[in-house]
Amino acid sequence: MLVDGQPVLSCITLAHRATGREVTTIEGLREHPMVDAFVRADAVQCGFCTPGQIVSAVALVETIPHPSTEEIRHRMAGNLCRCGTYPKIEQAILAVVASTETPGNAGAGARVVGSTETRKSAGAGSAGAGARVVGSTETRRSAGAGSAGAGAG
Repeated sequence: MLVDGQPVLSCITLAHRATGREVTTIEGLREHPMVDAFVRADAVQCGFCTPGQIVSAVALVETIPHPSTEEIRHRMAGNLCRCGTYPKIEQAILAVVASTETPGNAGAGARVVGSTETRKSAGAGSAGAGARVVGSTETRRSAGAGSAGAGAG
């Protein structure tokens, strides 16, 4: 998931760390051109790593609009793919980058997110009081102190 546009590990990020920050999950990126590029490049294979790869790739092109192959490899190194689709992942990212160079195209640099809602909760383990959750399919827990919530990204 992205917190204020930066990729973070959702499995170890405590919910209270998202208080007052924008949280974007893979669901919030469903209309982003990166998703289509991954499908067209056949960079999805088994699909296990795909959400993390796409979220990281979106963060990459928003930070570095025209990354080199080496920059892509460096920035994506933390995402492991058991199927070995790394060349196709690079191809998908480069396709999105190339589409931003086309005149008249909105491109990947534009932040496209799904439905946005602000959740406010007094619960200690809630999704983060005042955090802006973008496209999350989180499972709410009533009293999970410090829990990030299952499916949060």
